[in-house]
Amino acid sequence: MLRLLFIAGIVGCVVGLKLVPARPAAERATPLAEATDLRG
Repeated sequence: MLRLLFIAGIVGCVVGLKLVPARPAAERATPLAEATDLRG
């Protein structure tokens, strides 16, 4: 079950990065920035 959630999270990150091509290259190179966003 956890494995499916993990895979779904990775797929979601990849899809999100593809949907936001205007994002800076540095942020695109580090998908983990989403989880450790300073805004939250």
